[in-house]
Amino acid sequence: MYQSFVYLETRIQFPHIPNVFSLDSKTKKVSINETVLHHVFLLAKALGSSIIDNAILERLTGNIHKEETGKEILGYSVKCAEGGSVNILFHSKKKSIHIQEIRIEEDTGRLSHAAGLTKMDYTHAASPSIRIHTTPSFETGEEAELFLEEFCRLMQYLNIAPEQTKESIRCNAFVSLSEYPELPDYYVKLRNLNSFNFVRKAINNELTRQENILAKGEQVASESRSWNEAKSCTDFFHTRPEIVARFENVSPQQIIPLSKYKSRLLENIKDFELPEERRTRFKNQYKLNALTSEILCDDKALADFFESSVKEGSDAELAARFISSEVYKLLKQSQTSSKNMKLTAQSFSKIMQLLSKKKIHTGSAKRLIRTSFETGQNVEDLLKELSISELNSKKDILPFVKKTVQSNKELCKKIQQGELQALEYLTGLVIKQSNNMAVPQLVKSLLIEELNIQTIYLLSMGGAFSAVQHSDGIVASGNTNTIRNIATKCT
Repeated sequence: MYQSFVYLETRIQFPHIPNVFSLDSKTKKVSINETVLHHVFLLAKALGSSIIDNAILERLTGNIHKEETGKEILGYSVKCAEGGSVNILFHSKKKSIHIQEIRIEEDTGRLSHAAGLTKMDYTHAASPSIRIHTTPSFETGEEAELFLEEFCRLMQYLNIAPEQTKESIRCNAFVSLSEYPELPDYYVKLRNLNSFNFVRKAINNELTRQENILAKGEQVASESRSWNEAKSCTDFFHTRPEIVARFENVSPQQIIPLSKYKSRLLENIKDFELPEERRTRFKNQYKLNALTSEILCDDKALADFFESSVKEGSDAELAARFISSEVYKLLKQSQTSSKNMKLTAQSFSKIMQLLSKKKIHTGSAKRLIRTSFETGQNVEDLLKELSISELNSKKDILPFVKKTVQSNKELCKKIQQGELQALEYLTGLVIKQSNNMAVPQLVKSLLIEELNIQTIYLLSMGGAFSAVQHSDGIVASGNTNTIRNIATKCT
């Protein structure tokens, strides 16, 4: 039996901050930009990582094409923290993904693939990046994707990454298999995976490829491979040695005293609520189910919007339902960030309160949400402009019911003969006649009363009321008058 071992090397790309590392021309000492350090310390605190007091200044060992970037790149790398973990939920089971180290580096360029060509992209060269190296905690591509989703969410909650957080993250995955309970003696590197979807697909495909090789009694070569989306497989990139030295000490050796920054920068870091903690609180405080809590807390701004609307007077369960369905759908369709939407928590709360008090019905609430989302208008103005009010009394609705029944006699006969699907259609016609102001439940009850029809709902528990078994064993439907007789006796 084979056991899989997968770890990720994840890089978070930041907007350009000049002089990530500064070299003093006189003392030849290197210092780190404090804004970048603050981001790393914040991340380390959230992950439960230990910040290193005295970090060793190192340099990347790969080729850095400084002349092609046109930018000053020193190529330094500093391990700032180690340890810590991120929890994921896979098949309803919690699993901790352990962090090995967190580093500050400069971006030296990245490979891009287009039209069958591979080239270097130096757009973000010299910009700061944080490299997070996990232990081999993953067993499947799905676990790796869940980790990246949760990590992306964490960046958003800590406000230490750009708004397009997913686009700022890229990965290398290292994949191997070994006979249980042995540890692997090789790793295959999957390079430059620039989407979470690709990470999942590439890891799973590579695990299958390696298993097929090992099943034949052959050895898996230690090499670098890239993901070919068109062919849905990993492709050979180049061979790599068994042990790859990624960093080398700067000569003469330099120590970066992070301890002198740590106390001062950590003092300015306030306590924060992480996504996992907020999901748990939403379930307990607002009595929401796990799925709704997850949808709301996936986006910090959307979770903030929900809580603001509740403070404004919305019923929590009702608000959560409409945000996770209607508002979420509008955000997806318009590709709008929840931070930038025109619909305010105050307007949304007003709509929810009108719905709770039955002054408008669900259709009107959706219409108000959509219009306010598109225009930013307040609810009071929209109610006047769209002529939206609720008809929720028999006196108000009955004239529309009578008029609709009078003009749809054939349809009414079908309903009286038992075609209850037509009742839903007729209900819709009445609501349309009332300019979408009539309450659907009341309309239906008035139609049933007006047409003098009686309904009975029979719940089948795996059998049949009128089935007949013939001599050859075949079961077929029988005389439906059986059901009608039951209904007559019940009424």
